[in-house]
Amino acid sequence: MGGQEGIDAMVMEQEGIGVGDTIVIKTSSGKFALAHVGTPKDGDEGRGYIRLDRGIRGAIKTTIGSMVEIEPAEVEVVKLVKFAPLSDVSGVEAEQLSEYIKESFVARGKLVNQGVIEYISLPGKGSATAFKVLESDPESGIVDKDTDVDVEYAFDTWGTARETTFDDVGGLGEELQHIRELIEYPIKFPDVYQEIGINPARGVLLFGPPGTGKTLMTKAISNELDANFHYINGPSIISAGYGETEGKLRSIFDAANHSLPSIILIDEIDAIAPNRDDTGSFTDLRVTTQLLELMDGLQSVQGVMVVATTNRIDAIEPALRRPGRFDRELYVGPPNEDARKDILGIHTRGMLLEENFSEAVPDLAQRMNGYTGADIRELAREAGVNALRRQFPSEGPANREEMSLVDLVVTVGDFEHALRTVQPSVLRGPLSRDSKMTMENIGGLKEAKVRLHELIKAPQENAETFAKMGIETPPGILIVGPPGTGKTALAQAAGNDLGATFLQVESSDIFSEWVGRSEKAIKETFLIARRAAPSVILIDNIDAMARRIGEGGGESVSTRVINQLLTEMDGLREHDVKVIGTTDRIEDIDESLLSPSRFGEVIHLPELNVGDREEVIKIHLQGVETKVTKEEIKSISKRSEGWSGGKLASLCEEAKLSAIREKDYKSVVVVEGKHLENALKKLSD
Repeated sequence: MGGQEGIDAMVMEQEGIGVGDTIVIKTSSGKFALAHVGTPKDGDEGRGYIRLDRGIRGAIKTTIGSMVEIEPAEVEVVKLVKFAPLSDVSGVEAEQLSEYIKESFVARGKLVNQGVIEYISLPGKGSATAFKVLESDPESGIVDKDTDVDVEYAFDTWGTARETTFDDVGGLGEELQHIRELIEYPIKFPDVYQEIGINPARGVLLFGPPGTGKTLMTKAISNELDANFHYINGPSIISAGYGETEGKLRSIFDAANHSLPSIILIDEIDAIAPNRDDTGSFTDLRVTTQLLELMDGLQSVQGVMVVATTNRIDAIEPALRRPGRFDRELYVGPPNEDARKDILGIHTRGMLLEENFSEAVPDLAQRMNGYTGADIRELAREAGVNALRRQFPSEGPANREEMSLVDLVVTVGDFEHALRTVQPSVLRGPLSRDSKMTMENIGGLKEAKVRLHELIKAPQENAETFAKMGIETPPGILIVGPPGTGKTALAQAAGNDLGATFLQVESSDIFSEWVGRSEKAIKETFLIARRAAPSVILIDNIDAMARRIGEGGGESVSTRVINQLLTEMDGLREHDVKVIGTTDRIEDIDESLLSPSRFGEVIHLPELNVGDREEVIKIHLQGVETKVTKEEIKSISKRSEGWSGGKLASLCEEAKLSAIREKDYKSVVVVEGKHLENALKKLSD
């Protein structure tokens, strides 16, 4: 962009550089760009920093934190510069476009650098239009009235591959390093593999939930390597005509083979290469076979790499996953808390944020559990939209001139709103439960609450202490008690107490006589839990789906369900996932599930004592106006011996109904002791 680049004042003094001077910025790989020196930023002195804008970083293929060299530079006038629009500029003649661009550069004395993306305001366009500097002679310099400015429309501007840099990829440091090793070396140094007598990987398969950054990483590395980028959208490339899809694939692979180095990205490969044993479509069979042939043909070509993405790796034709085709597979999962901070920083870097916003970032990142990178991007967008709502009247501004953005600041409150509005994509399904239950909402059961805290939250908060003491808590907890004693409420509260994703499974929804259906439902539930960890899975009435083998008349189904549960629970040690089962018939559960490495902790819920029952009644009367004395509550508690928390909740609901019934349901009323007495009498009959 050739903008004003701020440099450490001490470095400026050492190099004899002043504000407004022109410098050349060089990387270790030999790439360079010209820039004007801007005013040093407070706090940078003595730190050796140069603050480069996004355009310069992208052009010289460097990232924040990388080392560069600077020195004073003489500026040449460029003879020729070619631009390519990266968005629709229809309606503006090419000659006019060239003049607008030239006038913009000349008027501001802007430098031009080959490879940079410039944003230029055009007449009739509401926002600046992005242009890629395709060619410049010389590569860097200044535009004057004699410079020949051309606009090239033939440039392949698919997506944002040429705009995407490693700065745009947040929270995937380890994955990015892996994919660079798998792609960069074969592309840049193919001869090294020949010297040591091995063949480089030809294909890399990235798999994981949607929105985790699989496509973004591929775009970034393609840009970094200056490789030609060829994109195949799996669902979109399928054509109805006979042989059309295969023809498109051959055309793209042929183009890649003749424009080295090249990276081919096949998005959602499961759409064009499904397992041949599972598909009855002749089209699918032909396309899959064609892709296999094309991958095999790459063995004789140096400088072409194929990257495929999917969130359904088990649905892909197994033959594609053999050596020589997609040699390596890399899982790209949802970000952890530190990664979410990184991603949030990327998606808010262009926002004007309120003071001290950074102090709220750790809490926001912790509450984004289960959000993918795409979800966080949507979250940031919703926060920005909410800031606009606050700034402008509900009917909106009449025109652009009315839109004063000077005071438009995005606040923590805007992100609080976004968190309530935008749900993680991995949880947009029937298993997710938005429970507000907390331990404070549950009366009595003090010992059970303490034990759940020790088993679930304490190990996470004090991981180092637990590790030093060699304490491993079991992955599963079984809560046992009669109906209505608060088993489900306790599990929900434990999940909220942890700040974890909460997934609730009803045994009746899982258990099916159809072969494989129950096992698949269990597998998918645990997969979601692992992706959204830390998480808590609640299996209500687990005895209904995990009965002792040989009982219940459904032996074969029970056996398959129990075996799948055992498999999933045995794989939880390395994941931050807890499973809570509830039952009132522990004797019916298969013994294999009750081992220490599975449901290794059993919590029996006792009958509520008088004090517990008083606490439950008080909790369920919160939020309404009452004239109930302590003595009246104590009296009710003494006369409700043996009642569960659920039945006491019904008592309070009946008392409220009794109160509003007196007023013909037409006004907010006060609950009195007599209403509790009426409810007690009704429920005792």
